[in-house]
Amino acid sequence: MTQSVTARFKVDGPNDLKPSAGSGLRISVAAGAGFAAGARINSTSTESVTISAPSSGSRWDAVVLRIDWQKSTADVVAVQGTASSPPSAVTSGSGRATSINRIPGTRYDALLALVRVTAGRSTVESLLDMRMWGGDGGPYRVTANGLANAQHLDARVGTWIATDRSTETKRLDDDGAWRAIGTQANPYKTWNPTLRFYDQDSVNPPTGGKLVGLGNAPQVSARYVVTDGWLKGMVSIRTGTGNQFGAGPLTIDLPLPCADWQSDVWNQGHIYWDRSNGGSTSADWPAQLLIKVGWTRGLIWAPLNKDDARLGIHQSSAPGTGAAGTGLPHNPGGWSAGTIYTFELSYPVDV
Repeated sequence: MTQSVTARFKVDGPNDLKPSAGSGLRISVAAGAGFAAGARINSTSTESVTISAPSSGSRWDAVVLRIDWQKSTADVVAVQGTASSPPSAVTSGSGRATSINRIPGTRYDALLALVRVTAGRSTVESLLDMRMWGGDGGPYRVTANGLANAQHLDARVGTWIATDRSTETKRLDDDGAWRAIGTQANPYKTWNPTLRFYDQDSVNPPTGGKLVGLGNAPQVSARYVVTDGWLKGMVSIRTGTGNQFGAGPLTIDLPLPCADWQSDVWNQGHIYWDRSNGGSTSADWPAQLLIKVGWTRGLIWAPLNKDDARLGIHQSSAPGTGAAGTGLPHNPGGWSAGTIYTFELSYPVDV
């Protein structure tokens, strides 16, 4: 019954039966408990197994907790693989000592870790923790290595796995493929990345200002997510005909202010303009968004002109004039107003 309502192998928590590299080629498995193929397993002390070094090259081995229904106890066992992959799994018959056995009721190998060993080295080269835990009301939890190597997990179609305190989630689909998916535990949020102009030489911090008129049928998309105190997001603004950018520095509203321990952050972006705002040619420009501690708006910077890559504060036209050909980047005979703005946000926040 237990096997039908939970993962085929799941430990009680992140520290139960945790594998770690010991001295030499020894792998230690911490005390703990869990379920494997419907059987309750419990270890009250640290167990260990020694990996045998290959005679040449490298090899991927599996460290498993082997449950044999003919025995009253389970054993920690190392099963040898090859230079390119861990040992294969068998799902029928009486089981094989040289394979990962997944035959509930006969022999079952609960996969604890994948271990890489190399000839001539006295220690384990790498250890990938492959346990699962949790899952009540949500995805099973795995390590980052478990998520990256999900194809080696013993899981049913429809299983969801995720790393702790992260948005990384995968699902096993009916074609046998693990696919990355969004998680409802921490979905992306939207906000309004309002463009503002300030008819003055500089803004520090950017407050006040006037709204940029985006024109007819503008297209705006802005989403962000916060994970472990770090905000990541994307902004895309496409202006329409009849836009009004005013004069002076330009800013974009942020979803959250920058953390108080970070003095300033520069985020990458891009500005494109066509000939609808004057000038003789369309142009693409690299851009930077300056975000300082406590700011709720990012200040846009861009190259001075096509021949000078030094950065200056982006503006459609110089403050006090509003005249064509006075903006930055320089647009001879036109206003330096972007048709498309895109920025990738990445900065710390206090949450």
